[in-house]
Amino acid sequence: YFPLPYSFDLATWLEISTFPSDIYEKTMTEMTSRWKSQIDGITPSAGTGILPMKRGQWTANRTPRYLDKDTLVVVRSGTNDPTHISAFSGQGDWAFVKEKVIAKVYPTEKLITSGGGKIAWAETIPDIRWTMKGSSDIFIAAPGKKEKRLTRGQRLYAPALSSDGKTIAAVEYGEDNICSIVILDAETGMMAGKIPAEANEFIMTPSFTPDGKKLVYCAQDTFKGKALK
Repeated sequence: YFPLPYSFDLATWLEISTFPSDIYEKTMTEMTSRWKSQIDGITPSAGTGILPMKRGQWTANRTPRYLDKDTLVVVRSGTNDPTHISAFSGQGDWAFVKEKVIAKVYPTEKLITSGGGKIAWAETIPDIRWTMKGSSDIFIAAPGKKEKRLTRGQRLYAPALSSDGKTIAAVEYGEDNICSIVILDAETGMMAGKIPAEANEFIMTPSFTPDGKKLVYCAQDTFKGKALK
């Protein structure tokens, strides 16, 4: 069986009297109108560059997070530096910026989280012999303090620190590839709780509410799509 050229277009026309290209055009027109109505009257503030690029050196800054109003942490890498986490301290309007390297690491997916003056990240630890048996563990650090490994031999991803820096929520994948959210003590790494995923769900990017009492996260279902919970 060999389908005729444009058979889908023809079938669409016979069924609903329109072509796929027309459906796409109408959809984009409607979405453009909706998006425009949402941003009308909103005037974004002007951006200010605070981390100037070094001349002749390619540099990438990812996942910026505030530790406080005068300290910014980022995952930084470039042609002149291996991937690392740096803290930048500004004065007033960030006219002067001073960099301090916190940890020379390679965070999984280059994601970091901050809270209570601390930062945390997941780091992939390869197995010396079996390449598919590596782990992803949680590390924590703060400016002026040595980084600390909180877990060992786990499969933990997308950590989120509470605003007081005392608790970490992370996505855990078991050996059966079923995921859940685990709650860890940010000082000891001990598990304080576990939230299992519903059937067929893939949990992503948990985050604490400002008071640290609730969690919000994305859950992707194989058949239903993504939901915010």
